[in-house]
Amino acid sequence: MWNHMERVGLLFLWMWVPASAWAQAPSKTGSRTESIPTSVSQLSRAQALTYAYAHNPKLLAFRARLRQAMARLKGSQVYPNNPTLSASGGVQLPDTGPPSVLPRVTANLSLALPVGGRWGKKQRWAKTQLQRVKAEWALRKFQLALRIHRAWNNMVVAQQRYQLRLVIAAFLQRLAKLARLRIQQGVGNQLELQLALASELRATQAKLNAGALYQQRRQQVGALLGHPNTAALKFRYGALPIPKQAPSLSTLLGKSLPQHPRLRLAKAVVQQSQSGLRWAQAKAVPDLTVSVGYSLEDGAHVVTGGLSIPLPLFWRNQGGIGQQRARIVQAQRLLISERFQLRQKMQQALTHYRNDLVVLRIFKQRLQSAKKQFNLIEKGLKLGVFTPFQTLTAQRSIVGSQLQQLQLVSHALTHYLDMCQSAGILPSWGRSTQP
Repeated sequence: MWNHMERVGLLFLWMWVPASAWAQAPSKTGSRTESIPTSVSQLSRAQALTYAYAHNPKLLAFRARLRQAMARLKGSQVYPNNPTLSASGGVQLPDTGPPSVLPRVTANLSLALPVGGRWGKKQRWAKTQLQRVKAEWALRKFQLALRIHRAWNNMVVAQQRYQLRLVIAAFLQRLAKLARLRIQQGVGNQLELQLALASELRATQAKLNAGALYQQRRQQVGALLGHPNTAALKFRYGALPIPKQAPSLSTLLGKSLPQHPRLRLAKAVVQQSQSGLRWAQAKAVPDLTVSVGYSLEDGAHVVTGGLSIPLPLFWRNQGGIGQQRARIVQAQRLLISERFQLRQKMQQALTHYRNDLVVLRIFKQRLQSAKKQFNLIEKGLKLGVFTPFQTLTAQRSIVGSQLQQLQLVSHALTHYLDMCQSAGILPSWGRSTQP
């Protein structure tokens, strides 16, 4: 009779376990072009990226450099020299004879003309500086987007791990109550109770650690967004996205890598250095000064004109020209180095990602087999073939497998982001999955 009551009680206990502990339906993904809500209390992944572009502190600080480069280009379009106006006057007093005053007036207007093309080359130099700053701006946005994707995935992993820990802790708490009840009914023993209490204590500790890690991951996302109150944010993250099929290496090398933001920045630095060399060479050419003068002497009006130009015998901006040539060589070598490093990192990340997909596929098949075995054990429990702790062992194995699968998915997504970072592409997420 007591065995029959024990089976019925454990069966009711098993039915109380939330269904979300074993499987959850994939959440429907919304439109990828989402607008930021009027209240930033709830953000999806796409909305978080848009919000970070407008509020991230480091990105806002760099925007000042972009405005500075635009102001430099606007200032370079103004004519580089101002006309010079000079005037003087006086009177001539005779030494002998009747006193008479003869006025003398002199006025001169001069303007320096950049005959070496300094004005146009300065504008082109300022334009290449703006292009370089824009390329760096695009690179910073790209890096920020990848950091947010990483932090977002880590947050979802921590949240799902926390939910699983809650389910385990709740189940073991009920199991400890059942162990006490079995002792009161005379069918249990102290060993079962101590094992149940120890399992409950470990599950509670794991639940608290998982909750603390989840809050830490939330704060990391909030810091990247630049939100002043992370605790007030509520994220609509749903589940982890399913790892996509790995692209071919030829596709990444032929289409994605040449457009990498790092390579674009390196090319912009080369162009800026080349334009800076032409600007430094133009500064070595002196300006031609054109002057027009007027003078009044002894009652006669005299109009004069003149041309003057410094002779570049000693100073020809040798130091500036030499520095710019060295910068061109440095920028070209940096471009070669960036391309080489990105190719190596991309090949490594692609290899890791492909291996993760294979391991994840094999593990998924084994997890499905383990779930089938657990269903058989559950049927055996109803028939009285297996003990409660045998069923508990199977339950722990299934939940442990779910945690391991979650970790494998997290590793695959991390290597996918590594591949995107080395190839210079933003991640494209498909539908979501639950462990």
